[in-house]
Amino acid sequence: MTTYKRLFLSKLANVIMKFDVLVEKDAEGFYQVEVKDFPEIVTFGKTREEAIKNAREAITCHLEALKKSNRVYQQIEVPA
Repeated sequence: MTTYKRLFLSKLANVIMKFDVLVEKDAEGFYQVEVKDFPEIVTFGKTREEAIKNAREAITCHLEALKKSNRVYQQIEVPA
């Protein structure tokens, strides 16, 4: 089963950021989350909640790495 979810992060600079993710259950019963804005981020978990938690952590780490390397991520609001 494939579902879409919007994750909210407010940890960085007191700004709420939204990220659309794709959540899929694989053949072995694990959940996989792909982050639309960052195709290089793919996380897994035994449960849907664990996979989403891992995705939140991966997004936060990725944004912090961009900041440390003086690269900017400009989030664009796209109508649903």
